[in-house]
This record gives sequence, structure tokens and C-alpha cells, in this order.
Amino acid sequence: MANTPDFKYAPMFQMGKDDTEYYLLTKEGVSVSEFEGKPILKVSPEALTRLANQAFRDVNFLLRRSHNEQVAKILSDPEASDNDKYVALTFLRN
Repeated sequence: MANTPDFKYAPMFQMGKDDTEYYLLTKEGVSVSEFEGKPILKVSPEALTRLANQAFRDVNFLLRRSHNEQVAKILSDPEASDNDKYVALTFLRN
């Protein structure tokens, strides 16, 4: 019978360094309260709706600065074709 290897737990999604640039959407509808002696964050339904709407907009129209910088490098790349440069420029204007 084959030997079964020992099980070793490892987190499935290991977090790396977060370089995301965050911004404050609003403080309205967000407060801190207590539950069983511990602080909890309370968020109103309206604030969640506003957050979801903004998140969908940002995901559809905004890209991280590091990604845009990589796309911009195509414009000065001597090996990039005219089509590559056109696509990169259109992408950055969007």
C-alpha cells in the first residue's frame, strides 16, 4: 500500500504587499458602535449602495497607476508597432 504524505496546512490565498492607493469616498452612513463590549463598524444601507455603485464605476473605468505606467511605456518603446502605440494611447485616454 502506498504511503500517504503528511498533511501540511498552508493558507490558500496568501496576502502580499498592498500598494493600492485608496481614497475616501465619504464618511456619511458609517459609524463605530459597541457590541458585547467590542467596537464594531456600522454601515447604513445607503452607504453600502453608494460604495457598490462607486466600486463598479472604478472597476470599469479606472486602472492602477502601475498598470497605466506600463501601458505608457509602449509609447516610447522603439520595438512597438504603430498599432501597439495607437492601442496604448487609446487605452490611456479611456
